[in-house]
Amino acid sequence: MKVFNELTNDYCDCLEKVRKWRGLTYKEIAEEIPMDEKSIRRIFHGETTAKIENLVCICLVLHLPYENIITSKSNHQRYHFALMYYHGNTLDETRRLLKLQGVTI
Repeated sequence: MKVFNELTNDYCDCLEKVRKWRGLTYKEIAEEIPMDEKSIRRIFHGETTAKIENLVCICLVLHLPYENIITSKSNHQRYHFALMYYHGNTLDETRRLLKLQGVTI
C-alpha cells in the first residue's frame, strides 16, 4: 500500500517507483524484453516517447497492472487483455500465450 499511495499521474514516475520497489535494474528490464538498456532508461526518464508495445512489455516485466496506457484502438485491446490477465506471468510466458492467439509483442 505504501508504494501504491506514492503513485502519481506521471507514468514515468510510477514506472520508476515500481522498478525500485521490485529491485530491478534497467539492465535487467532491458534483458528481459529484450531492448537496449539506454532506451529503457530514456523511457523511464520521459526522454523519449515509448511505443505502446514497449510499455506493455515493461508493465509485464514489472508485474504491474496498468491504468491509462491503453487506448480504444482495436489493436490495443489485445494489449489490454495481456495486461489484465497475464501481468503476473513472466514476459516469456505471456508472449507464448499471446502467440497462441496470433498476437506478438
